[in-house]
Amino acid sequence: MINEIINITPYLIAPLPMVYLLHKNQKKRAVLYGSAVLLSISTAVFLKYIFNIPRPDGGLIRTTTPSFPSAHAALAFVIPSFFRERRIWTMTYALLVGLSRLYLGVHYAGDIVGGALIGLFFGFLFRSGKIMKLVKGR
Repeated sequence: MINEIINITPYLIAPLPMVYLLHKNQKKRAVLYGSAVLLSISTAVFLKYIFNIPRPDGGLIRTTTPSFPSAHAALAFVIPSFFRERRIWTMTYALLVGLSRLYLGVHYAGDIVGGALIGLFFGFLFRSGKIMKLVKGR
């Protein structure tokens, strides 16, 4: 039971900024944030099966998916890259998620770095509005 709670917590926290944006009537920004989250997770999961790197032995929780990159880190690092105005708090959260994955023994440090780079990339891409320019062909 505790394994499931630990594993799902970042996925429960990730939608909260979108709810906040919708509450503030920032629908476009909420859609961009949601898109960044979905693409980050999708990319991380896709790459897991491309690289197919096994997880470290002897972790505190049991999981069967490949290790690299960390989807938890990808998800967590979207938040500080998208919400730069709250960078200290959101970066602290993202770093704690990454460290927790190392502590639990379910990832190598490189997995966390890989996931973080994915999350930062999509967060900045969607925050900057460059994605809208690419879509519109400008």
